[in-house]
Amino acid sequence: MEMQPDNSEQRGAADTSTPDLFDREKDSSATLRTLLNAAPLGILIANMSGAITFANPEAERIWEMDFAHVAGGGLRHYRLCYPDGTTVPPEDTAISRVLAGEERTPPEERIIVRPNDSRVWVETTSTLVRDDARKPVGVFVMFCDITERKLAEHALKSRADREEVLHRISKSLLSSNDPEIILASAMRDLGQALQADRCFYSRVDAARDWSRIGSDWCRPHLRSIAGEYKISDFGIDLTTYFAKGETRAESDVLRDNVITPPKDAEHSIGLRSTLSVPIFDQNVLVAIITAAMSDKPRTWTMEEQVLVESVAAQIRSTVEGAKVRQRDHTIAQTLQDALLPPLPGNIPGMDLAGFYQPALDESNIGGDFYDVFPLDSHSFVFVVGDVSGKGLKAAAQVATVRNMLRYAVYQNKDLSRAIEEVNGVIASRSLLTGFATVFVGQFDTSTRLFKYVSCGQEPGLIYQAASDAVVCLSTNDPILGASVNSQFNEYTIQLQVGDAIALYTDGLTESGPSRKDLLGVPAFIDVFRKAAAHESANQIVESTIYGVKQFSGGPLLDDACLLVAVIQ
Repeated sequence: MEMQPDNSEQRGAADTSTPDLFDREKDSSATLRTLLNAAPLGILIANMSGAITFANPEAERIWEMDFAHVAGGGLRHYRLCYPDGTTVPPEDTAISRVLAGEERTPPEERIIVRPNDSRVWVETTSTLVRDDARKPVGVFVMFCDITERKLAEHALKSRADREEVLHRISKSLLSSNDPEIILASAMRDLGQALQADRCFYSRVDAARDWSRIGSDWCRPHLRSIAGEYKISDFGIDLTTYFAKGETRAESDVLRDNVITPPKDAEHSIGLRSTLSVPIFDQNVLVAIITAAMSDKPRTWTMEEQVLVESVAAQIRSTVEGAKVRQRDHTIAQTLQDALLPPLPGNIPGMDLAGFYQPALDESNIGGDFYDVFPLDSHSFVFVVGDVSGKGLKAAAQVATVRNMLRYAVYQNKDLSRAIEEVNGVIASRSLLTGFATVFVGQFDTSTRLFKYVSCGQEPGLIYQAASDAVVCLSTNDPILGASVNSQFNEYTIQLQVGDAIALYTDGLTESGPSRKDLLGVPAFIDVFRKAAAHESANQIVESTIYGVKQFSGGPLLDDACLLVAVIQ
């Protein structure tokens, strides 16, 4: 950069004969030089022609040059840059600005670029020097080396940026239980953070010479390279390439002969510069995460390598966890289908609908359940229950209670006796971990009589259409399995056409915006009474659940079960 601008017509036609700062008494001049040479700051002095007349040792260290020959234009081989890396034009250097009219320049950050392309950050300021007669005699420039500070700032910013990206990806990884959705989301976030052309996850089976790119994020102007490939078609042995298990950064794969793509794949694969992190399972390469530029070289920084490695570690654990949850989900769904079979489609004189929602979405099953089955051509049994526990462990207990209840009710016409037999076996054999509450009702379609036994379950509700009132079927009977000698009472109520039955679990009554503000049974009764104005059981269920969620201010957080029957 030009450091000696021609300013001969500025500030009184100064020229190279203009006296400089040291044109004073000999002793004071020597003292001044000594002080400036000892200064911990870089100091340059230029005369009014812009020629450098003095540089102290610190200035020479920073610039990496001997200023003894500066009159010959030594500074012409150097350049200054703004903090964003663009070159400072000659007219905007500190010396030029002062010579052009500024009395002094404010502190500014600049980058000095040396001949070997090394760079030094400096903070610089300059001021106009005048003699005793207030005549301008030169420019005094001070600058200090702030490279270490800028490197530390850059390191902190890089770390903060990396943590922000990792946090965003972590949230994204937790947004789904589907491994493919997780991978696609992570590749998108990582590719955008790196400002790469594409980012993809490829599964690898080196023994079978096979690789499959499933999750491929790419910029809009690029087409996806998702698909299956023969590894050997690209002239690369992945086992050897990743022999040390380390990240591989290639600034230009074509120049360095890393990949030799076949003619029919060269344009479809579109990789010019790659940053790849291998993923191993028991020392076997199973997958690779790759960020890439499609058609131009790129030098990948250490910070970028660390970011991709961190994301790879996150992805591996999250995907493995998602696979386990997906397996459990499949198992639970199968159990759910078995434990909650479809409601009977045709019960004479009755319209029936149900609602079930587990608290654990990843397993899709909780401890709540309902069951409806016929005893004979005119009698049907309704069961709503709640066993302690969640997920797959609760499924076994649901199966135990449900199947034992069916058997006992089939064998005994007396509901209370059937419940007592089930309770005795469960309590004496410790078949449950925790407890179970159930409401068992039996409806006779010919007489419209409804018999019921409640074992610590939320009270059943009967909406009586004639009076627009709700009857609460409260009992004081114990929970199921609490004691071998527990006794249970059977009750009967007469139903009429238009009446509606609601059997439910505490996942509905104990819902609310907080644990201190729960809906409760009285408020649930009011929600159900308003919903019962609808004619169909399905509409009543939908309206009831809507009312509960409105009170809660969001989704239900616990297992919830509701069974509604309308007498026709």
